[in-house]
Amino acid sequence: MLSSRLALSVRRVSSVAPFHIAIPVHNLKADMDDVPVPHMGVCLSVDQFHALAKKVQSKGIPFIVEPHLRFVGRKGEQWTMFFKDPSGNNLEFKAMTNHENLFAKYVEE
Repeated sequence: MLSSRLALSVRRVSSVAPFHIAIPVHNLKADMDDVPVPHMGVCLSVDQFHALAKKVQSKGIPFIVEPHLRFVGRKGEQWTMFFKDPSGNNLEFKAMTNHENLFAKYVEE
């Protein structure tokens, strides 16, 4: 259970709960990252993201995708990281640099 190793508080951003589940049949490429699927994702504030990244690292939990900024300079610019929960589920945590772009349409270049 994740809460036994890592306390996490997730709040709603605006009126939409920022959560998704990705269930394609193969891993995805996103701005040079190998995105594991299936995965569950949560969007945090930038401050929450960095606090969680520090906590995950301090607990020795290995990252699948290290915390970093992707889609730099584009509408989809976001901090992202992936790691597994104790049951082996892939988890994504991201933080939009401009949270108003969370649902913006943009094309990967």
